[in-house]
Amino acid sequence: MKRTTDILPFINLEVRLEKDNISRLKPNVIGCYTILILEQWSKSIEYFYQLPDDNSALASICRISKQKFETIRPNLEHLLTKTDSGLSFRHIELLWYDVKKDQEKKRLAGSKGGKTTQAKNKALLEAPLKQLEPQPQSQSQLNNHINSSNEVRFEKSLWDTNMHLVKNRIWEQLINRKGSMVETATALCELEEEGASVPPPDLIVDTYNEHCTEVASTNQGSYQYCYSLPNWIRSKFYLNNAIHQEEEKVSLWNGSGE
Repeated sequence: MKRTTDILPFINLEVRLEKDNISRLKPNVIGCYTILILEQWSKSIEYFYQLPDDNSALASICRISKQKFETIRPNLEHLLTKTDSGLSFRHIELLWYDVKKDQEKKRLAGSKGGKTTQAKNKALLEAPLKQLEPQPQSQSQLNNHINSSNEVRFEKSLWDTNMHLVKNRIWEQLINRKGSMVETATALCELEEEGASVPPPDLIVDTYNEHCTEVASTNQGSYQYCYSLPNWIRSKFYLNNAIHQEEEKVSLWNGSGE
């Protein structure tokens, strides 16, 4: 299979030069001249092709008789250069080397770009799956997130209290961490803004874990269809769990984080 860089483009002939070359030639000579140029160019792939210095072969290329070509050739001699391996149109040869030089530059540039792309793709394919999973947020990342959004939305004391609750009393106890700590703390703050009390952390953990266990038991152990913890809290599903029905009338935790 040929590479794109192996295929020569159209011949970018210099019009003024070509007009001068053919200005004193008869039409039949111009015809042979054009055919021989195209023959030399089309066969010059890996190296510059030399036309055979043989009237019979050249006549065959031009599709005319040898006798007729022998009358035409003297009119082309001033354009042809004899070499050890044949005949060449010198201006076409120079043009060919310019094209090949340009193709080589493009090939090298493409090779470098291709190697870089392949290296990146290989690194992605060989990367451990855990690198593709959401990574735990560092405290600094959490602080940046808080400072950029929730600190403005909620009072700092309210946010700090619920963030402390999520981080130290809830998150590590979950069997399925769907959602994020920031989103969960946001849901708890929203409860208090609505005038509701924040439920005890044990109630949140126990009811949410039971929900996830029930979902997994009917989905081949998958937690895919579980509610996210923030939505579980916003919907107050913790109040509907049978295990804690009697706790609905119990005073809910005051959010002190103690």
